[in-house]
Amino acid sequence: MEISDPARRAAEALADVKGRDIILLDLAKKSSFADYFVIVTGDSPVHMRALANRVREAMADEGARVKHSEGRDSQHWMLLDFNTVIVHIFSQQARPYYSLESLWGDADIIQWNDGAPALAAASSI
Repeated sequence: MEISDPARRAAEALADVKGRDIILLDLAKKSSFADYFVIVTGDSPVHMRALANRVREAMADEGARVKHSEGRDSQHWMLLDFNTVIVHIFSQQARPYYSLESLWGDADIIQWNDGAPALAAASSI
């Protein structure tokens, strides 16, 4: 499966800062507002901020700027909208609560394992 450069760069940046359970939801054929959600779990509010800062830096290096953001001071969820790629950073407690993987269950799910993508069966998440 082909992954867009911005989505790939976001996932790589999150992996650089030890983001956990990184997945990409391919929404290109499902949504008019984004091609990908990149979802990651942070270990603490400090880790979540580090993840957000790293992905902002990496995307800026590629010429992508944050169009919209939410939750900058949140301890549970942060959102960074880079237009075609939306990054969701969750706490361990909030991720299963919001369960974007289930909400967008008809999207292709790409797990980011050891810095590389792997297509996952929807039922495995």
